[in-house]
Amino acid sequence: MRFKTDALTAVTLDPIVAGALSLATDRDGSLKLIDGSAVTPLRGAMVRDADGRVIKTSSIKVKTPPVDDIPALAVLRCTGHVLVTPYVRDGGQVGVSVVADAVQVIEGAGDVE
Repeated sequence: MRFKTDALTAVTLDPIVAGALSLATDRDGSLKLIDGSAVTPLRGAMVRDADGRVIKTSSIKVKTPPVDDIPALAVLRCTGHVLVTPYVRDGGQVGVSVVADAVQVIEGAGDVE
């Protein structure tokens, strides 16, 4: 089950260096396609719930990766077509997987190192 939304924010715990990003691949090394598009995982970014708390078991992938570095502790807005897929991990922990067209920094803190 997937949900479409236009009001999703995330936070970066670590800086994201644009030049170090790479397309997601499957275990066999082939490009991972979601709805026919290659995606780039934003490792270090986590989704926030409706109360602003970070969902630790969350992942964000974008179809258009950022061109600029994103500092640690930046608040991001997922833009364009945004799909959220909730899931339950072993042990009953709820997680979410997000695929967005892109992300936009709406509040930044710190410098990318």
